[in-house]
Amino acid sequence: MSIDTGGIGKGYAVDRIADLLKSHGITRALVNFGHSSIRAMGTPPHALAWRLLLQFPGDEPLGILEVKDQALSASSSLGKSFEIEGKTYGHLIDPKLGTAVSKKIQAVVLSQTASVAEALSKYVILRNPPEERDQDLWSPVKILRLSKDEKNRRSEGFPLLNLSRDKQN
Repeated sequence: MSIDTGGIGKGYAVDRIADLLKSHGITRALVNFGHSSIRAMGTPPHALAWRLLLQFPGDEPLGILEVKDQALSASSSLGKSFEIEGKTYGHLIDPKLGTAVSKKIQAVVLSQTASVAEALSKYVILRNPPEERDQDLWSPVKILRLSKDEKNRRSEGFPLLNLSRDKQN
């Protein structure tokens, strides 16, 4: 058994690159590490925000995210998966049960830093925090959580246009 800090490590690397760019006077950039760890600095020329297509591998596009001066982490419980005796297990371990998550849950977190977004996207998948936390403890973090087995969740103000799979309005 091993622990892979890849996702959170990617978020940390994205933040360090953004800091390096800022230290050299660069105020507009999109730092993208594999489509799941992104940090938007400023806006592109002649635009109000960076427009990103939100799509998990193997799924239909969910819509367009508009981000400015924010970091994004997109995670899936079955992003890295393995099969044992015909059952698929994901790479995230449920700390309460001590077993790998076996149902498909996807999360997108927007935060001020990629490190925080990466850590919280895993938490959102594993714990599905109560909605009241969105307003109190999570501000200014925005979340989107998608699951076939549970009600989908979308923070107020989550900047996604044309969300096709959202069960909430």
